[in-house]
Amino acid sequence: MKKLLLILVFASIFTFNIDAQSADRKWAVGLYGGSEQYSGDLGNGWYSFSQELYAFGELEFARYLTPHFDVALQGSMGDMGHLSDKGHVLKRTTQFNFNVRYNILDEAKKLNPYVFLGVGAMRFKEKDMDDKDNWALPSVGFGLTYKLSPVVYIRFQENFLFSDWDGIDGINKDANERYLKHSLGVIFNIGKAKDTDGDGVSDNKDECPEVPGLVEFNGCPDSDGDGIVDSKDDCPNKKGLTEFNGCPDTDGDGIVDSKDACPKVKGLTKFNGCPDTDGDGIADSKDDCPKVKGLAKFNGCPDTDGDGIADKLDKCPKVKGHKSGNGCPDRDGDGIIDSKDDCPDIAGIPSLKGCPKMKEEKKKEIEKAIRFSAKNIQFSTGKSVIRATSYKDINKVIEILNKYPKVRFDIEGHTDNTGNYAKNKTLSQKRADAVKSYILGKGVPASRLRAIGYGSDRPIDSNKTRAGRQNNRRVEFIINQ
Repeated sequence: MKKLLLILVFASIFTFNIDAQSADRKWAVGLYGGSEQYSGDLGNGWYSFSQELYAFGELEFARYLTPHFDVALQGSMGDMGHLSDKGHVLKRTTQFNFNVRYNILDEAKKLNPYVFLGVGAMRFKEKDMDDKDNWALPSVGFGLTYKLSPVVYIRFQENFLFSDWDGIDGINKDANERYLKHSLGVIFNIGKAKDTDGDGVSDNKDECPEVPGLVEFNGCPDSDGDGIVDSKDDCPNKKGLTEFNGCPDTDGDGIVDSKDACPKVKGLTKFNGCPDTDGDGIADSKDDCPKVKGLAKFNGCPDTDGDGIADKLDKCPKVKGHKSGNGCPDRDGDGIIDSKDDCPDIAGIPSLKGCPKMKEEKKKEIEKAIRFSAKNIQFSTGKSVIRATSYKDINKVIEILNKYPKVRFDIEGHTDNTGNYAKNKTLSQKRADAVKSYILGKGVPASRLRAIGYGSDRPIDSNKTRAGRQNNRRVEFIINQ
């Protein structure tokens, strides 16, 4: 018995990697070994472990019918016996059974229980006795099949056999004898499956028998390897997604490439897959400012200050302005933007930096008022240091400047022609600068003052007399129009 089991195990290991399937290899051979127990007038030995085990060997030929049904012819030879206080029986038996087997699960399952029903014959033999035969021997049973490989199975089976007469045990009294066979075997499927396309899926299971395919698709191909069989793949040569019937969505925006106007850039459905990076409702392809949220009337560019001029054309994009000023404000409407208009609230002219041209009468009035004080501004001899006695006159000049805050002045420094011309020119400039610095220190904006040294170039009197030279050494304030 042990030798038989070792042979069966070795055979199963040897054939483990053979590639086949039961539906393709419709014939099978099984080798079994087991023990047979008796039940009759001497007692019931079924599942009795106190009884001696009587072994048998069995050979089976089976034919596949459907994934659930097959038929089997079994032939066995061995001993059957039973010992009790009523007596003892021991027989050499030869048995044949024809069974119809129902596999409860599909053949593809690794573990498959089954039940069967059959008929058979049994011959009993004992020394110095004639052979005794039972011909009408019904049997029922159940078992469990474990698939080691597509070709090799291990099977455990319980077979209940019912005799058609009483007396094998030597007692013809109450009931016919019954027998229980416990068996364990190895089943080998035989034959070769036809596989026209050579894809490892037999023709009778291959839904595409003439085209090489995959096992998971019953032999049909998946050319692009996207997990969708070609017959259901709208794009069989491009790897794609299930939700698009196998077609790709390269940019992952939920729009299949065939309907995506921008298949390589993630976009929006309303723009046929094209992006709107700044989210302003204008597709990037039509947006002149695709990274800045803007307005449709400016082709997607912004108008931050809302003045009707796009920022890219607006020189003052954060301040509401006018078209005349290229988007910059011009409060007085004189065509000069406020940032360059010295008189932003009064319309003026460009030559006066946006300030209005002063009437001649007004100009003369201001110059007359300022000239009286300016003529008393004196300096240390040969220097640009203002004498202390002159500050009160300069302060009067500042009062006039403050009275007319929009008027600009030139501070002119002059000398007589005594001495070196170049030195006189430099001295006149320094004296004009000194007056300007003093006035600036009193809060008058630098934009209103310009200091110019003319030296001896602009005399107002003769340099031949002492009085004339005194008049030529002066500082003048001239309205700068």
